[in-house]
Amino acid sequence: MFPDQNPEPSRHYVAITAGAGQSGAELRFALAAIIITLGFLWTSWLFIGVYIGWRDGSMNAGAGMMTMLRGLLVLAVIGAFIR
Repeated sequence: MFPDQNPEPSRHYVAITAGAGQSGAELRFALAAIIITLGFLWTSWLFIGVYIGWRDGSMNAGAGMMTMLRGLLVLAVIGAFIR
């Protein structure tokens, strides 16, 4: 170990963690869970909108499939960045 490296957490980190009540890893996990939940809700809303458009005849099957594929792609990108 190098002389300038300290295995103990810094006093600043300990004070922030004690004041927040949560560690940084827990806060990152909570933020990731919120983002992926919003992504799933948006994709569900998109699928419902495509179904309603297809049912009413204002959207053909090809356009609906492309819209759903785009939604799944966005969800996959969000998942990859969160992971």
